[in-house]
Amino acid sequence: MPVDLYIAGCMPRPEAVISGLQKLMDHINSGEADSWQDYYRNYDYYLGNQQKLFGEDWQTPTDIITEAKHYELMGEGTLGQHTRLLEQHQKPLEALEMRLGHNIKEPVE
Repeated sequence: MPVDLYIAGCMPRPEAVISGLQKLMDHINSGEADSWQDYYRNYDYYLGNQQKLFGEDWQTPTDIITEAKHYELMGEGTLGQHTRLLEQHQKPLEALEMRLGHNIKEPVE
């Protein structure tokens, strides 16, 4: 995954975490925190690494290619051998249904 900031240490000191978060906020405010765009532009590379870890039938929980088109972030590395492999195993993504109060029981008198 592309990242905008690394915080060194194992475990990093609290001061390092605070400093890192302040730097990240500065990057976001100045428009420099854009590594998420790299994921879309080079999705095939990142998908290949995910397939090595989770198997060739690995599928992300969202349709990254459609999102890359939506955000106009299709790049030379968005599609490739790993996305072709994904197409062979891909199952349609289903919307999650959430209901509030579905399992709430009526009060007993």
